[in-house]
Amino acid sequence: MFIAIVFGSFVFSLMGIQISLLYIPLLPAQILWMNLITDGFPALALGVDVAEKNIMERKASKRREQILSKNRLISVFYQGLILTLGPLFIYFMGPILFDTHNFIHDREIFQTCVFTTLVLSQLFHAYNFRFIEKGIFRKGIFNNKFLNFSILISILLQVAIIYIPFLQNIFKTSGLSLYQWLIVFASSIVPVIMINIINETNYIKNRVLYKKIL
Repeated sequence: MFIAIVFGSFVFSLMGIQISLLYIPLLPAQILWMNLITDGFPALALGVDVAEKNIMERKASKRREQILSKNRLISVFYQGLILTLGPLFIYFMGPILFDTHNFIHDREIFQTCVFTTLVLSQLFHAYNFRFIEKGIFRKGIFNNKFLNFSILISILLQVAIIYIPFLQNIFKTSGLSLYQWLIVFASSIVPVIMINIINETNYIKNRVLYKKIL
């Protein structure tokens, strides 16, 4: 929201997009809905996740270490920035990719795409939290059936507010085409994979260091 509002007009003019197409990326009701479905069911499901097999190989935490330690705060910061890339791409490229020259209709399409990209990227990112210190592309990624079910339900709820007419009126959304869904899905999954690659790299480095210490 901050980047879009502060730098939106500058980036639009830089890309040759009409300033008249400038729009607010998310509405208040959409922000509340996003927080509800991305921080509700998935968080509860992660709370009952089984312990990893290598949990005893992790470096012990310091006795007085805070829950939000320096390393965790760094993770929150850089992962937040990476997860922002997808929605920002949709925000700035929406007027180019989805413009039908009907501002009222297009604005709802643009907002729905940004909104859905944020929701999906956060839901997919939940799998990164199952394996914080290593990549997600490993055996057992879908072992937490509660997490799988919660993410599926959350996605279905998101689809519902996009296509059910009375919910469209409440959240100011618009139905998306297959082409738009493909762009949204790609913009949602790429940042998650980027974070996964960083986690995988850190995991390999820590394993090598652990073996050297032994």
